[in-house]
Amino acid sequence: MRSDLVGEAERDGGRGKAIRMRFTGLLSALVALPIGMFASAASFAQIPSDATVLGRPRPDYSPIGVPLGGGGLFTVYPRITVATIYDDNVLREEHHPNADVAVSLQPELRLQSDWDVHALGVGAMANIVRYRDQSRADYQDWSTYANGRLDITDDLSATAAAAFAKQHEDRGSPDSAAADQDNIEFYRFARGTALDYKGPSISTRLSAEWDSYDYQDNNGINYDDRDYDFYETRLRVGTEVTPSISLFVEPGYNWRVYSGLDDFGFDKDSEGYDIHVGATYDVTAVTFLEVYGGYFQQNYEDSRFPTANGLALGLQTTWNPDDLTTVTANIGRTVHETNVQGAAGIVDTGIDLRVDYELLENLVASGHGSLHGEHFEGIGRDDNLHTLGAGLTYFINPYLQAGVDYTFGERNSHVDGEGYRYNEISLRLTGAL
Repeated sequence: MRSDLVGEAERDGGRGKAIRMRFTGLLSALVALPIGMFASAASFAQIPSDATVLGRPRPDYSPIGVPLGGGGLFTVYPRITVATIYDDNVLREEHHPNADVAVSLQPELRLQSDWDVHALGVGAMANIVRYRDQSRADYQDWSTYANGRLDITDDLSATAAAAFAKQHEDRGSPDSAAADQDNIEFYRFARGTALDYKGPSISTRLSAEWDSYDYQDNNGINYDDRDYDFYETRLRVGTEVTPSISLFVEPGYNWRVYSGLDDFGFDKDSEGYDIHVGATYDVTAVTFLEVYGGYFQQNYEDSRFPTANGLALGLQTTWNPDDLTTVTANIGRTVHETNVQGAAGIVDTGIDLRVDYELLENLVASGHGSLHGEHFEGIGRDDNLHTLGAGLTYFINPYLQAGVDYTFGERNSHVDGEGYRYNEISLRLTGAL
């Protein structure tokens, strides 16, 4: 019940630790981990990033990396971003918001093979944020990763990836620390492997994932009760109807194993399954669309928790209506783990939309928005979240790019003190080779 192992940025406002309908993104928006081997556990062909407005190569403005080894063996891609951030509600409070400014430093180093067959990549990155006044919101996230692909035959390949990261819980999450406490931090160790067969008319993927979460004691509180392991295996079988349309069925099974009872005396271990039936539409470099429906169910070890079940639904699309525009959208339902007292989990149903438009060869305007409803299983709580934002990215030369971004976000909850709204503006400068 997850989405891609890495590469999907977390929605601003905080999702906590997401147990998704398909492989999950490893890090939050500012520290997204690019393990490309698992960019799509759900689909076999998507528009590559270099065919989108923001991702396409720009000969006069795109960094080319530093070749190593001679003969096209490896390329190193160093990158660093410095940003200033203004946020009018840093701690995501409902009644007494505090505004502040921060500085962010995001170094990244990526090594990628340039082989004709097989592939290997390793990398490391960090995101260090320091606020002027609200030091309790400071954080330093980092990650390291490795991934590889073995091309066994023209039709058969095996992929594997692993990542180790230090993260913090977003202040907008219902599981986050109180305003007078430091951020909650945890380590995550993610591993995944898959075997893909892509025949003339039939495609299959068998995949497995194992994620471990280790929460660190903080604010004088022991968070060991939140430590858990997530295991999942999936099988996807697709058949080609036309050169651009395929149908598929994809069942999956997952296990979630906690280190013990939580601090409220609940056993949060669970097992669950889901099955998706859907279709993909793929016109290379123009449009990719995947839509599916199905059923999911999560059964909890503790009899006081209700079974979480219902309609599984999803839609993912990347659309280039012309050479200047890219539209990306995602509709889905996800099941989150949560530390909220008495809640078995959170069922999140939502939509995320983004539009990028090329004003000039080196200037791209972006707009984005999201709308999500969160149902807390077992306690009758329902929250609504939405964001709306816009930005500009200016490619100065192959080594520098600048940008400005604005985001408005809001959480509405009938639980007093859990709602909030915020406005965030950031200015960024990126250097790359």
